[in-house]
Amino acid sequence: IVGKPVKGFKNTIHHIAGVRRRGIPILLRVIHLTPRHIPRSSECSSPITPAIMQPTPDGQPATRAPIGRGLKDAYLTRRQPQVKDNGFMFGFLRIGRVAALFIMLSGAFGMQPAISAPVTAHDFTFENIEGGTLSLADFAGQPILLVNTASLCGFTPQYEALQALWEQYRDRGLVVLGVPSRDFGNQEYDSAAKTKNFCEVNYGIDFPMTEAVTIRGDAAHPYYQWVALQGRRKTPRWNFYKHLIDGEGNLVDWFASTTPPGSPKITKAIEQLLR
Repeated sequence: IVGKPVKGFKNTIHHIAGVRRRGIPILLRVIHLTPRHIPRSSECSSPITPAIMQPTPDGQPATRAPIGRGLKDAYLTRRQPQVKDNGFMFGFLRIGRVAALFIMLSGAFGMQPAISAPVTAHDFTFENIEGGTLSLADFAGQPILLVNTASLCGFTPQYEALQALWEQYRDRGLVVLGVPSRDFGNQEYDSAAKTKNFCEVNYGIDFPMTEAVTIRGDAAHPYYQWVALQGRRKTPRWNFYKHLIDGEGNLVDWFASTTPPGSPKITKAIEQLLR
C-alpha cells in the first residue's frame, strides 16, 4: 500500500481489497502498515492521504490519527471477539486464594483430614479346619508362614518340611498356617474332614489349618484379594506358595512352590523376624 497514491479512506479500502484478490494475505499487509512506514504530511510528496480525521465529542478540533494505526485497530476490533468482564473470573481466583490459605493454616495448626488405618493381614479371618473361625489377629506379634496347600499335588510332600519348620520355630513364636485350596488342578479333597485326616495320618500335621478357600478371581478370599493389590507376582500361581507375614501383619516376603520350606532362603527370612 505504501508508496502508491490512494485518495480517501474509501479508495484505500478498495485498494486493500484489490491486494487481497491478488493473493497477498490482508492481515500481514495491515499489521505491517504502522506509522513508521507512512511519511508525515509535511514530508509527503505524493498524493497519499497520511491521516484521517477523528472528531472529538467535546467539539474541540479534530485530532489526526495515522491511517495505518486506524486501519489496524479497526481490523483487529472487527475480527477479535469482545470478552465481557462480569467479575466471575476474578471472583473464582479470590475463592482459590482463600482455599489455599485455609489449607496452609490447617497444616500449620495440625488440622489434618481423617485417614483410615491401613489394612494388614490381621484384618482377615478364615474358617478353622477344626471348626469355628480363625483370625490372623490372634497371632499379632508373631511371624506367620502362610501356605496355600493341596493334598493331591506333586508338592504335597512339602507338608513334612512345613511340620519340621513348625516344630523348630514355634517356641520362638513362628506360626505355620496351612490354607487348602482347589483352585489349581482341583487337587484338594471336597471336605475339610478328609483334608484334616489326610494331613494327620500321612504327615502328622498339628499346625493350624483352615478350610479350603478360593484364591483366584472375583470370588477370591479377601486375604488373597489384599495380596493381589500388593503385586501380581505375590498371588499364588500354584499350590504351596508361601507368604511370610511379620508380627504387625505386613506381607514382607513370598516364596514360590519350588522353594522348599526348609531352604536357607526361607529360614534366614524367618530368623530375621524372630530377632
